[in-house]
Amino acid sequence: ENIDSQLVINDFTNILKYNEYTFIYGVKNVGIFMYNSKTLEKRQLLEGEGNFNIEKIENDIIYYDGKQIKI
Repeated sequence: ENIDSQLVINDFTNILKYNEYTFIYGVKNVGIFMYNSKTLEKRQLLEGEGNFNIEKIENDIIYYDGKQIKI
């Protein structure tokens, strides 16, 4: 079954697909978030100030603003 999902994000920098149902996105001066479109769960992975422009996701590591964090 498929679930229709809609997410409203203010001031987001970008969004990348992590897996079939999960997306990672950055919000300027707020942090990095993970959103599961199947369960509709949203979780904040990192909080702070900055652009949080996600460059890539590789081997469970999010690369953003010249930095990185492990999922």
